Amino acid sequence: FAWDKKLAQLGDSAIKGSSALRASLLRAWRAEAATVADEACVEFLWDVQAFYDSIRVDILLQQALRLDFPTAPLLLGLQSHLAPRVFKAAGCLSGLVAHTSRSILAGDLQSNSLARAMLYRLLDRMNTKYKHCPVYQHVDDLSQVLAHEAPGKLVRTAVSAAVDLHQGLCSLDIPPSGKSVL
Repeated sequence: FAWDKKLAQLGDSAIKGSSALRASLLRAWRAEAATVADEACVEFLWDVQAFYDSIRVDILLQQALRLDFPTAPLLLGLQSHLAPRVFKAAGCLSGLVAHTSRSILAGDLQSNSLARAMLYRLLDRMNTKYKHCPVYQHVDDLSQVLAHEAPGKLVRTAVSAAVDLHQGLCSLDIPPSGKSVL
């Protein structure tokens, strides 16, 4: 979508033409440069718990429409995401799962765009408020690298940014998983 290119955040490595490896190397370089400059440095690695299975479609729809996500593809795509499902595992089939308003399909071609729509406003607010420690995004994997010559100031800023991001994720009803690390 042209929509994706228009709304991709600065640190979005899931956009076409980007590289998750390159983004990871740039964050590592930032931490290494801070160390060489004798600065204190911290990196947060955030993961949203069962991201695709946790998305509330009502919140997603609100977020996408606020961002002018193309309406026809959005509504057509959501028909697939909201359709009843049958799960297959080890040769067995589940019963029909009719209520799927709390997840989107991970393998769908629109899924990354929908993830971008879900997180865009939060990440835009974070990147505006904490310009010196942007949130880098790869679908639902988020990271922040902060460095400062004064460890006390670094800790205060890091805690503030972490609390703000955590609260923002919770306000979207997609809390961080226990795999998130400092």
